[in-house]
Amino acid sequence: MPGSLRRALLAFLVVGVFTPTVTAASQGSEISFPPVGSGQWEGLVLVSGFITEEWDRSDGTFGVSVTEIVENSVNLDFTVDAEGAVTEGTVTVRLDWLAEDVGTAPVSHDPYHVVHFYQQSGTLVLSGTAERMVAAGTLNYEAYTEASGALVEGSESVESIDVEWVFRGFEASCVRVSARLVETSANAGVMGAARLPREVLSGSTRIYNEIVTQLLTWPAELEDPDQIAKAITAAEQAAKDLEIRELPEARHLLEVVQAWNALNAELAALDTCQKQIVGWVPQAQQSWLTELLRAALKTALAFDIEGNLLNVDHYMTTELVDLWDAGLQEQAIDGDLLVRFLDAFHIKLDEAVAEANVAEIIDIFAFASRFGFPNLYDEAKAALEAMA
Repeated sequence: MPGSLRRALLAFLVVGVFTPTVTAASQGSEISFPPVGSGQWEGLVLVSGFITEEWDRSDGTFGVSVTEIVENSVNLDFTVDAEGAVTEGTVTVRLDWLAEDVGTAPVSHDPYHVVHFYQQSGTLVLSGTAERMVAAGTLNYEAYTEASGALVEGSESVESIDVEWVFRGFEASCVRVSARLVETSANAGVMGAARLPREVLSGSTRIYNEIVTQLLTWPAELEDPDQIAKAITAAEQAAKDLEIRELPEARHLLEVVQAWNALNAELAALDTCQKQIVGWVPQAQQSWLTELLRAALKTALAFDIEGNLLNVDHYMTTELVDLWDAGLQEQAIDGDLLVRFLDAFHIKLDEAVAEANVAEIIDIFAFASRFGFPNLYDEAKAALEAMA
């Protein structure tokens, strides 16, 4: 059985191990804006990350394209009525992103380098409820291209485009409502790119989508808005620092977790959150933090086009365990990542056996014993017994 097919099958079989059970009560409850404040709410949309695309041609030429968000400013200001509907709302947008293409041209093999600068800006109208918030309207769309090589020429364009972004609420806790992007219009730009598949491996083409988004809202009237803003900025910066890491380590993941927890602590400490809110049921599902950590772990344990792990040699066994613990803490280990980690530990075990590295084998044995992976456990145990 090919390695990619084996991994897909195993991921399907084990994904339930790390998927939280959704209770009937939570399935029957809708996300809603908590009944606090004056009805005035504000918020932002976190947008960060990058997309990489690589391809090889039969004539030996190649191409690499990297799209990266360089400026993110999406702010919300809206009113919620007694029924939980948005009666008036605006979304102020400024999104800048950069796409850089390098490679060699077909047939001629001439090298090329193309840089595209994109910007979306303007104001959208916000409507709907916490269950389904819709930002729609017209944005200015600017594009500039600088090129060297034989593929395209430099150009610039400015136009107005109609866009629609749909967010679905997935978490409401005290004075915060979070939502994820679930639909976009055809002309949605980089927000539309966030909805693309996370990974595409097709023939000689490899696409990795690491763009993540989350909508975060809170009542406009808070006791200490400056402190809340400071905590939000710290969480955003920690996320950006993680994303620029070519190969993240566990401490980089934990810095994001700590910043996110600090923001939650600031919100939970508000006077409003100390009062009982009658008739409101909190919800909790996969968050922006979970998606961000999952993307970082898949960067650390990336596959090449043939399905081989690329970066195992970069990490010691103890560092792999630390990465696992950081991801597991926030439920970021899905079935695919589970298989990647097990592949990595099996590779480490083979290397440790070949080098007679007892300490490494003990670390792997302890990991397998702690989390109940029988095959890895048996192999590590047998290796230790053979060396006794």
